Amino acid sequence: MKFLIVFAIILIGVPIFAQDDFQLKYNDEDRVEYQGVIKHPGKTKNELFKLAELWCENTDRRQKVEFKDEEMGKLIAKSEFATIGKSNYFSNKEYHYVFTCDVVLEFKDGKTRYTLEKFKKKTSPDEPGSTIEYFIENYTPKIKSDKKRAQYAKMLDEIELAIQDQVWDLIDELKKTFGPAGEEEDEDEDDW
Repeated sequence: MKFLIVFAIILIGVPIFAQDDFQLKYNDEDRVEYQGVIKHPGKTKNELFKLAELWCENTDRRQKVEFKDEEMGKLIAKSEFATIGKSNYFSNKEYHYVFTCDVVLEFKDGKTRYTLEKFKKKTSPDEPGSTIEYFIENYTPKIKSDKKRAQYAKMLDEIELAIQDQVWDLIDELKKTFGPAGEEEDEDEDDW
């Protein structure tokens, strides 16, 4: 009997301590950011730049080029992520959230560096939006109990997971576009 009581307490406690396990990747300045280098030996800077232009035009995600300079070897596109969140834990009413980020692509002979930065939550297409960090920090409304706090943390985790999955999909697209088959992403960005 004691075993069942201890087991029940552990099962009840796990969801409370498991909150915020699924966080987005933050840089040293506490901003959501993803960066990596993709090697493609044999491709020139200009060839990789042309691949980037084609990728931006032919991707199935909503994005538009905001800056490009072939001589500099840099292209910046605004990419969009959509996800659905609930208005509260017990309701079936859902909110459609739209987040954007800058996809910064920089090119050297044989290498492409991607940086996903400046994540924002958009309410309408023409407004500037708020940072994703602000959205996460201010997501929870007035909380009256620890139980509510845990419920809202779980709902926020679900939104973060949806964004994270879409970010990984975007990075996979970049790897397929700029890296030869089987070439791994370079983890050491210092040699960029």
